[in-house]
Amino acid sequence: MQDVLIRSLAAGLVGALIVDGLTFAALLLGIPTSTPWEIAADVFLVSSIINSPLGLTLGLIGTFFLSTVSAALVLLLMRITGGDHPALKGIAATYSIGFVTLGFFMPLLGIAPWVQREPVTYLVALFVFAVLGVVQGLLLAKSALISSHGVID
Repeated sequence: MQDVLIRSLAAGLVGALIVDGLTFAALLLGIPTSTPWEIAADVFLVSSIINSPLGLTLGLIGTFFLSTVSAALVLLLMRITGGDHPALKGIAATYSIGFVTLGFFMPLLGIAPWVQREPVTYLVALFVFAVLGVVQGLLLAKSALISSHGVID
């Protein structure tokens, strides 16, 4: 599979399942965290309806989109720096996305302001982004010809 868009969309779908699935598992374990689908829904809707069916739908679409962007960033990073150590490059890319979104854009744009008072949400996000990065890095590396000079498409 060589098309960058298709590879990013496929890895984005897998990534969204990982992000949402691991966060849901954290909730089932009693960990008090905000969910990525709530945060994504808060981009489009007022806070009072982010847990509605529309909010859930928009939130899941939002997590898919962000996961697809992270996959594209992983591909870009592997093209620039080479195809070795895809898991570490995946973590670097997903942590970059996470820090930029959670630490910069969300506060700047007033998205899900309650999250800034929830340190557990940030800890869960660090774990989830690490798993996401490893899986996306390995998945994207397996879907391409890789040399020590970079991803060959």
